[in-house]
Amino acid sequence: MAPALRTGREGRGLLSWCLPVFLSGYVIVALEILWVRLLGQVGQYHAYLFPTVLGVFLLADGLGMVVGARWLRRIADPRPAFFIAQGAGFVLAAALTGLLWWLLPHPPLAVIMNVDGNRLSHASLAGLVVLAFVVVGPPSFAIGLTFAFVQKAVQRDLSSVGARVGWIQFATIAGNVAGSLGTGLVSLHWLGTTGTLQLLGGVTLLLLLGWLWRAPETALAALSGLFLIAVPGPDAWWARFHAVGPDQAVVVAEDRSGVAVFRADPGVTDEARGQFFIQGFSQARLPFLDIHEFLGAVGPLLHPSPRQVLAIGIGSGGTPWACGIRPESRVRAIEIVSPVLTVLSEVAERHPESPLGRMKADPRWTFEVGDGRRLLSRDTTRYDVIEADAVLPSGSLAGLLYSAEFLERVRQRLAPGGLYVQWAPTSRTIKTFVCVFPHVLLLRPASVLIGSNEPIVFDPEALRAAFRVPAHQEHLRAGTPWVDDWGALFAEEAVRWTPGLPPTVPPLTDLLPRDEFFLNN
Repeated sequence: MAPALRTGREGRGLLSWCLPVFLSGYVIVALEILWVRLLGQVGQYHAYLFPTVLGVFLLADGLGMVVGARWLRRIADPRPAFFIAQGAGFVLAAALTGLLWWLLPHPPLAVIMNVDGNRLSHASLAGLVVLAFVVVGPPSFAIGLTFAFVQKAVQRDLSSVGARVGWIQFATIAGNVAGSLGTGLVSLHWLGTTGTLQLLGGVTLLLLLGWLWRAPETALAALSGLFLIAVPGPDAWWARFHAVGPDQAVVVAEDRSGVAVFRADPGVTDEARGQFFIQGFSQARLPFLDIHEFLGAVGPLLHPSPRQVLAIGIGSGGTPWACGIRPESRVRAIEIVSPVLTVLSEVAERHPESPLGRMKADPRWTFEVGDGRRLLSRDTTRYDVIEADAVLPSGSLAGLLYSAEFLERVRQRLAPGGLYVQWAPTSRTIKTFVCVFPHVLLLRPASVLIGSNEPIVFDPEALRAAFRVPAHQEHLRAGTPWVDDWGALFAEEAVRWTPGLPPTVPPLTDLLPRDEFFLNN
C-alpha cells in the first residue's frame, strides 16, 4: 500500500476517493437489508428470501461491473460517471420501491401476494423472484458500474495498481460493514424503514453535492432530495403493505427485530377486532382464534397444580391469555419480535376491557422481549407448563423452534410432572417430538402435542368437564366468544407414545430444518 500513499498529490487523490466509496458501500448494503425486510413483508419470510435477494444483487452488481469496464473506453473522465451511477442507483431503488408500495393493493399483486394468506406457494414464490429482479436488479446494476469508474479514476501507474485496488476495496468493505451494523442495529431500530430510506437519500445527496454544477448530477441530487420529503410516514407505509382500507384503523410498530401491525376490521373502532400481522404474515386475530386459546389452556387444565407457566411466542396474546385460565397460574410470556408488545400495548390502552387490557393490568402476567431458546438455555427456573405457539414451520428460521435440540432444552426446564404443549403441523414435527419426550400425547383433530418426562394422566371426560367449569368458560369466551364446545378439538381418540419404542433419528434438527423448505412440503 505504501507506493500508493507516498506520491503527494496522487496519494491525496486516492484518499479523497475513500469517503465517497465508503458511503457508496454503506448505501448498497443498507439497501440490501431494506430489500430483505420489504420483500419479506410482501412474500412472507421463508428460507428462500435472503438467498434470492442476495443472488439477484450479486448477478446485477457483477453485470454492472462488466458493462462499466466496457464503457470506460468511451469515458474520458470517470469521476462524474461514478457519482451519476451512484445517484442513479439510489434513485432507481427509491422509485422501484415506491412503485412496489403503490402497486401492492392492486391485482395481480394483491392476489398473488395476498397478505392475509400463506404465500409459500408456487405462484407466490415465482412472484417473489420476479419482484426481486425488478426491485433489486436495476439499482444493483447501476451501483455495480461505480466499481469500474472509481478504478479508472484512481489508477495512475502500473507499479501501484494492487495497492490502489486494495485501498478502494478497504473503503468499500468498511462501508459495507458500517451499512450492515448501522442499518441492522441502529437506523431500523430508531428510524424504521421509512426513516432509513430517508437517511440513505440524505447520504446520496451528500455524495452528489461535490458535482452539483453538472446537469446530470444536479437532477439526481434533486430527486434524492425530493425523496427525503416525499416518503410517507411509517403508519402509511406499512398500512399499504398490509392492505389496510380507508375505513380501517391500524397500529404499527417497527424496530430492528421486525414489524408488527394490527389491522382493525372495516368500520370497527369500539372493540379490539381485527387481524394481527408479524413480519408481514397473518399470525392471529382479535378476538383470539380457538386453536390459540386451546394451546394455552389445555396444559394448565391437565396439570394438577400449574403455578409456573411459560409461553414462548405471544402473537396476538391469545395463548398467554388462555395460559392464565386457572387463578393459581403465573404466566411468563416471551416474544422475540419487540414491536409485537408495542402494538399489543397500544391496543390494550385503547380497549382496557379486552383480554389484552386485562392482562396488562394483572400482575399474574408478565411480558418480555427475548429469545425463547436463549431463555431456556440460561434460565434455571423449572416450569409446570411450557407452551410454544410457534410460527409456521415453513417460515425462515422456524426450524429452531421445532428441532430436537430445542425440544431437549424444553424437556430440561420442566418441573416434575411438567407438561410441554405444542402444535403439530407436520409428520416430521411429531416424529421429532416423540424422539425427545419419553411420554407423548397427540390430541386430535386439533393436532396438539403434549410431552412430559413422566406419564401423562389423560381422561377425555375429565378434560371436557374442566373446559365446562363456568369460570373457565367465562375466561375463554372473553377471548373467543363464538366457541361453545371446546371438546370438539380433542373429540377423536388421542394417540399415545410411551418409553420402550425402538430408537430413531429425529428428522428435524438445528442443522436440518427440513420443514422450512418448499419442496419438502
